[in-house]
Amino acid sequence: MNYFETQDKSLCCGCTACASICPKSCITMTPDQDGFDYPVIDKARCINCELCKKVCPFANSDRLKNKAQDECYALAINDQEILYKSASGGAFTAIVNAFCDNNYRIFGSIMDSNLKVRHAYSDSIYDVSKFRKSKYVKSDINNTYYLAKKALNEGKKVLFTGTGCQIAGLKGYLQNDYDNLLTVDLICHGVPSQKLFDNYIEYLKRKHKQDIKNFIFRYKKSDSSNYIYYELENGKVNVKKGQLDYYMRAFLVNLMSMPACYNCHFACRERTGDITIADFWGIEHYNQNFNTGQGASLVIFNTEKGRKLINQLQNVKLFKTDINNAIKFNENLSRPSQLNKNRDKFLELARVNFKKAAKKYCKPSLKIRITAIMPNWMKKIIKALLKKLRIKI
Repeated sequence: MNYFETQDKSLCCGCTACASICPKSCITMTPDQDGFDYPVIDKARCINCELCKKVCPFANSDRLKNKAQDECYALAINDQEILYKSASGGAFTAIVNAFCDNNYRIFGSIMDSNLKVRHAYSDSIYDVSKFRKSKYVKSDINNTYYLAKKALNEGKKVLFTGTGCQIAGLKGYLQNDYDNLLTVDLICHGVPSQKLFDNYIEYLKRKHKQDIKNFIFRYKKSDSSNYIYYELENGKVNVKKGQLDYYMRAFLVNLMSMPACYNCHFACRERTGDITIADFWGIEHYNQNFNTGQGASLVIFNTEKGRKLINQLQNVKLFKTDINNAIKFNENLSRPSQLNKNRDKFLELARVNFKKAAKKYCKPSLKIRITAIMPNWMKKIIKALLKKLRIKI
């Protein structure tokens, strides 16, 4: 079963591998009404080579995944400036520094000056900052699969980062393993479309009556990295807890991801990349030496190629632990996000009024609003009191 035969959107992640591999360039990625891209074949030009089916990640997921690992690592980079500028513990930067010594090319997602999320590349580790930070929008792969293959064939070392399905798409497209390729997949909650994010930005523009210049999904303050940050045209900056932001609320309660995300073949322990990275939620339960307010990365070395980098990582703090300790606080390492029953209703309304859709279907509860503004020291006191009360009862 595949998307080309069924047109079932839950079987297509929009990775573009099919369009990239087509020898006749007769496959076009075409957005639906919610902005999610799906392949459309020009039947008049198609020669029925079926390469599109052979490279499809969902149709070939088993052969594109690595063996499940029993161990993982918590990582935090020691450079406090880099740690602050990273979404979690700085694992991506540490891996780049270890792998990219000479004649290399780095691929990853960026948010450009027009607030569009897309894959791009750099030939300099000094330019790596543009790939940092989480972007909760589906990245446009554009022609980066082709450019990665070209660089590999030229003998460059290539580091390619993406979601599990994007890495699977790259591996399918390449069809062969390359010694000079290192793939890094991200544990993914799901991907909203650029169109949905654009609708949200339009709401912010109307609210403030001016353009939005800069946007960060995971802005760090001393207590947490779960803040939304955006800058207005006049230079004014707005920062607020992610739990209270309309876009992040809709994302977290699974109202905006593309259909395939709820049927994800890669939300599991068998990862597609040589290395897997994510936030190590809950690390404080296993190692008190990690400052959870500044973030800690989860790192899984899935292949021998990935494991070779362990001893090359520099200026980092590492802690090895059982993979189940990571799974306990990160459900997408074991299963896909669960479809919200109101998704279709939310999307129908969000096409015309994002704010109204978010207020109707994912307005934060009073408990969430109170918890979001409560300082950490107060949360710890309340948590300790509740623990004592439970013991007495």
